[in-house]
Amino acid sequence: MKKILLAGNSEKTMEALRGAVSSVIDDALITVVRRRVDAMVEMGSETDPVDLLVINTPMADAEGPDLARSVADEGRTAVIVITAEQTSKTLGAALEGVGIIVLTRPIDRKVFLQAVKDALIMQGRLRQLKHERDELQMAIEEVRLVNRAKAVLMNNLGMKEEQAHHYIEKQAMDLRTSKRKVAQTVLQTYYKK
Repeated sequence: MKKILLAGNSEKTMEALRGAVSSVIDDALITVVRRRVDAMVEMGSETDPVDLLVINTPMADAEGPDLARSVADEGRTAVIVITAEQTSKTLGAALEGVGIIVLTRPIDRKVFLQAVKDALIMQGRLRQLKHERDELQMAIEEVRLVNRAKAVLMNNLGMKEEQAHHYIEKQAMDLRTSKRKVAQTVLQTYYKK
């Protein structure tokens, strides 16, 4: 299910946006808020973030652009900002550089719905890339940790590199745990404080 947050001051506009979004996204949980504080409370958790934030400026507390930038900087939520024609150029220049889609009122329904679809697709791809990056970082960290543990075994027990590597692998298999945990145990054993 997609979590979509609509933030804006005009009830009529927000209900029109809700209707438009729900007409093309069947499994959406759509929430409407009027203030930045409300939006931050509704943004979801680290493990279950909002997929899309649509801000119709100006908001009741006049902080729509700031909210958009802070949410976009976190990188977990796609952001669309709807603004008046007189502010669209300056706001667009400031926000598009950080990956925020800026639309100018009056909005064509087809353009809005295409922006919503594009933003959700982009966000899905970004989350996938972030997940892959996190997995790679964990793998690199594990390799470094195992290498440090091998060096400790070589220095303290006189093992050769192959022996140290085999020891860590065998311990991991025998204890039914990861090489990371075995390496941490080795390091803790020889570097007690």
